[in-house]
Amino acid sequence: MTHLTGWRAALHIPDAPPAVQAEQARGVRILQGMVWAMVPVLALGAWIAGNAALAFGAAGVVVAVLALLAARLEGALARLTVSQALVGQAILLTAAMTGHAWQIDTHMLFFAVLATLVVLIDPLVFLFAAATIAAHHLVLGVAAPALVYPAATMAENLQRTAIHAVIVGIETGALYLTVLRRRQSDAEVAARTEEDRDRTAREAAARDHSLAEQRAVVATLRAGLSGLARGDMATRIDQAMGEYDEIRHEFNALGRDLGAVIAQAQSSATSVRETAAQLAQGSGEMSHRAETQAATLEQSAAALDQMTASVKSAADKASEADGAVGTVRREADDSRAVVAATVAAMGKIEASSTQVAQIIGVIDDIAFQTNLLALNAGVEAARAGEAGRGFAVVASEVRALAQRASGSAQEIKELISTSGLQVQEGVDLVGRTGAALERIAGRVAEVSELVSDISVSAREQAAGLQEINSGVNQLDEVTQANAAALEQATAAAQALNEEAERLAEALARFSTDAAAAPSPAIPLHP
Repeated sequence: MTHLTGWRAALHIPDAPPAVQAEQARGVRILQGMVWAMVPVLALGAWIAGNAALAFGAAGVVVAVLALLAARLEGALARLTVSQALVGQAILLTAAMTGHAWQIDTHMLFFAVLATLVVLIDPLVFLFAAATIAAHHLVLGVAAPALVYPAATMAENLQRTAIHAVIVGIETGALYLTVLRRRQSDAEVAARTEEDRDRTAREAAARDHSLAEQRAVVATLRAGLSGLARGDMATRIDQAMGEYDEIRHEFNALGRDLGAVIAQAQSSATSVRETAAQLAQGSGEMSHRAETQAATLEQSAAALDQMTASVKSAADKASEADGAVGTVRREADDSRAVVAATVAAMGKIEASSTQVAQIIGVIDDIAFQTNLLALNAGVEAARAGEAGRGFAVVASEVRALAQRASGSAQEIKELISTSGLQVQEGVDLVGRTGAALERIAGRVAEVSELVSDISVSAREQAAGLQEINSGVNQLDEVTQANAAALEQATAAAQALNEEAERLAEALARFSTDAAAAPSPAIPLHP
């Protein structure tokens, strides 16, 4: 253990703080688990390579037991022991794979083992692990090369050993520097933490001293404030208070100022009480006069309300009559439009009848031509003799159909002619109806203008009375508001008088150094 301490000092490895030591202990337990986990891997590797699986498994158990016993050792020895045990398991795996093509691949486990040792946070374990790996490769590479490399010449084995040594050295150096810087950083943090702890202790002592002084100051101030709370404005602090002596002077100045203010307040309370009494008397008289005016205006407003309601009712009835006449006028206009539309529709019916008559004429011509064609077909069929008998029957049927179509077309033409005469009579009747509606609409327009003039005049009269009524009502409201305000002012003056009396009683409990001169009362002339 003494030698390890000397090496740490020579390599400038700082001591681990408690937090890091706890992490190192957890790292030892993790590596112990990994060492035990390698036992079945050793047996499996030996079995795959055709070697003695039981022997290698037993060797792995021995190494794992040594790693387990490392927990009984001190911190540094425990870390070195468990790290060497993990390296030993890697050496056993390489030997277990002797004669197998994967043996050379097991050398990657040495690099993984070095990286895993980071959990111990101890730079020294990397140096011992790297030394053990180098000794294994060098010694067995010469004495028993089959346990390290596949079958090859001594020169090839030495070359491989050199390559592996360089890679292990690079990895060991990087890991060593990384963990060393971590330990140095942890040591610096621990040192700063200790300094902060000392500084905090000094600050706490200074705080306690300051708090003691503050408690003494607070006790003195409490005694002085108690005197002020009892109403003794002559209370002063005579005892010096060190660095807080300015507070003593401010307290004494506050006592003097409060005494002067309370003396002035006592004088002002008496003056306010007298002024409030005069204000209450004047407000009462003004309130009585305002109530009389409000009653008179209220009666006038009621009379105007009745007159306005009558005129408004007449205006509303005139507006209703105007609306009714307007409705009649619109209905007459609508009737004229309907009559015009009816005349137009009948004209369209007459035009359609003419078109239908033309179409019927065309159908009649077609029937006549069909009859001639059927007649010619019958003549040709008769010439054909027995062979054209069937065609003669068809021609006869077509001729009969053409004659019936011609007769039907003639009947339709007569009906359309009769319908055209009736439509013309309807157009004449509708035209006379439209003329009558035009005359009615003219009379309705004249009546509508007269009723509209009456309605406008009635509305103007109602609006004028409404404005007068609104003005009177506003005047009534203002008068009533003034009366209410005066009543409130009277009540406020009485309340002010009562409050002034209570204020004087409250201020009477204070004792001051000198009495202030009373303020003169403000005279109030209603």
